[in-house]
Amino acid sequence: MSDWRRLLLAGLALACSNPPDDERAWSLNEQRRLVSARDVIAPTRAQDFAVYAPLGLQRDRLALSSAGTLQIGTGAEVVAVSGSDALGVVSALGRVDVEARAHVGALYGLGSELVLEPFVRVAGYVKTFGASRGTEMTQPRAEELRVESDLVEQLSWSVQFLPSTAHATGSPQGRAVPPGRYASLSVGADESATLSAGSYHFERLEIARGGQLRLHNVGDPLYIWVRDRLILRGALREATVLGNVLWGYGGVESPALETELRGTLVAPRARIVVRKTLRPHSGAFFARDILVERGALLEQRPFVINQSPPAELAEVCLQCGELATRTRRSCCSEGVERRAFARAQASACLAECEQQAGSRSSGCRDGCNDLAAPASAVALSSSCERDVLSRYTACLMGYAFRPASCGAGGETVLKLTNCSVEE
Repeated sequence: MSDWRRLLLAGLALACSNPPDDERAWSLNEQRRLVSARDVIAPTRAQDFAVYAPLGLQRDRLALSSAGTLQIGTGAEVVAVSGSDALGVVSALGRVDVEARAHVGALYGLGSELVLEPFVRVAGYVKTFGASRGTEMTQPRAEELRVESDLVEQLSWSVQFLPSTAHATGSPQGRAVPPGRYASLSVGADESATLSAGSYHFERLEIARGGQLRLHNVGDPLYIWVRDRLILRGALREATVLGNVLWGYGGVESPALETELRGTLVAPRARIVVRKTLRPHSGAFFARDILVERGALLEQRPFVINQSPPAELAEVCLQCGELATRTRRSCCSEGVERRAFARAQASACLAECEQQAGSRSSGCRDGCNDLAAPASAVALSSSCERDVLSRYTACLMGYAFRPASCGAGGETVLKLTNCSVEE
């Protein structure tokens, strides 16, 4: 098929798709157009932002999206905490390298070459435009599909960074920083600051090791735009796990991300390093180039605008219990899916996971019901959700290649009702 016909068909497909309204768009001035992967270049101005999605794929399904190269280190995991096969997708417009025993949901390689080392786990498919090596060694073997065109959808917008002389800081007692424009935000060790729903524009943002940035993302989304310098060494804490925090970084130097990210980060001019952290990253990364370190874990959580926290205290108290139930169900389905690795040990780990998740969620509900303030309930529920997601996803991921560490004794299989692994 000729290039002009491919372009025509792709244009018709884009025109016939549902265009994003203001709730779906990440910015009110967002623009959509088709471009060739070969023609993509990084923006020259800090205020210009762009992300890229393969044709036919919504961007909220992307966990990693690189406009250039993508490298995923040995044993790194890119998964969907919801257990949905539609999430955990990684994509790159340049070269892709995935090292041994890494795990992704699905993979798009729209550049010149895609290389997979042995025992890479791909839950879905592998789609390539250029040359590929190693797809026959995936475990289990992934379905490889050829992409007929390197056209991708570009979603771009601009952010206005205006000069400001205001400098915001944290404090040992905690300091609320209202939405607005600032020259900088600096939070030192043993200090904390709180950002609320709304839009923030910073020239520089730095959270020192031992400091804490609280993200009060209740109600409307929280937008954090940083022009030149982004350093995150301290902790990030959210009020809810709604997936409504968007970070935008316009700098050229790689941001220092030494703590787990909470939210979606867009950095079209920079190389992002997704580090191995104590707890998993929760969100998504869009950047010029992406390196996922060995052993790093990313739990994809799409950025969604039209979500609202429950208004009633009782509903807030149920959040954690419902999440634990979903986590256990996901654990069950994954256990059946991974039975080829080690049936007995995996099932033992699964039983332990379910028991602990149930105990933890029950404790969360009890504590939540004793609270009088909905905001406090939201905070407790959020803490419980993060603990469930991190602990039990780690257990789930761990037994795939290290079954002995999750428990022993095949007799546990007989005690399971909903999570049994059939022989």
